[in-house]
Amino acid sequence: EKDWMEVLDHTDYVMLCLKGMDDFTAATVAKVPARVMARSKVFARFIRDKYPHIKLSLRWVLMKGITDTDDELAKLISFAKELAPVFTKVELIPYHDLGSSKYAALDMEYCLDDMPTYKKEDAKAFQAQLEGAGITTV
Repeated sequence: EKDWMEVLDHTDYVMLCLKGMDDFTAATVAKVPARVMARSKVFARFIRDKYPHIKLSLRWVLMKGITDTDDELAKLISFAKELAPVFTKVELIPYHDLGSSKYAALDMEYCLDDMPTYKKEDAKAFQAQLEGAGITTV
């Protein structure tokens, strides 16, 4: 927390990219241990509790069947509401494969080869559910 405070003392806005609300889902997406992903939520709550002047938005990558499930949606809504009053919005980012070619150029495996790009109509439906729950989105 000391490292966080060193930076947050000079911060007025945080964009936090969550990989999933379920720590194991998030860990699967990010390819790191679940305990590492859990720290993202701890960080957001720390901001809420210790730095109420900082505004916080959540970035959410929509991945079919992974981050757009009913369970993930319900947990995202609950978490966003829990972060009041610092929470401002959820930025929805439909998954795309535009950066996949850089992995080949770097001779690295692209772990999401089988992941379909996210359809616009599915993103709109997810957005509508968030907004219907009172969550501002962009």
